[in-house]
Amino acid sequence: MTTIKIQNKSGETIVGVLEGKPELDPTRHQRRLVLIAHGALGHKNYLYQRLLAEKLPFSSFRFDYRGNGESTGEAKYANFGEDTEDLFEVAHYFENKGYEIWAVVGHSRGSASCFKYATTCDKPLAHVINVSGRYDMNDGTILANLPHNSKKLEEQASRLCITHSTD
Repeated sequence: MTTIKIQNKSGETIVGVLEGKPELDPTRHQRRLVLIAHGALGHKNYLYQRLLAEKLPFSSFRFDYRGNGESTGEAKYANFGEDTEDLFEVAHYFENKGYEIWAVVGHSRGSASCFKYATTCDKPLAHVINVSGRYDMNDGTILANLPHNSKKLEEQASRLCITHSTD
């Protein structure tokens, strides 16, 4: 387990954890890597992310989107464009280190950036895993949480948000 810091194009630092595993297929030229993306108000060790990374037979990298967890930047809600940029930055970092991005796992908000990445990356992915991703983007929830409504969201979240952890 190694903590890695990656600077994005906006100068923010994306912090994540690489769970390195030996490659299962010794004939492969590149090591396979699974990228794990968290959901809204989450972080790299939230819910199942750490356990999944530990149990996968492949190397994986779970990370905090900008403004979340240990990553720098401003936290924003429903920030799909910047989340996707961060995912691309992470993927390029590891591709330059000799990894093949073999799969992406996205939870909730993270699913949106994983789908965008999967449909626009240079090399097709072997696997895209959607865990509780949004399917109805027309219900007004996203629009209700735009920046001009963020004060109300912060007040509601501080009263309603309870985080559960296995720690």
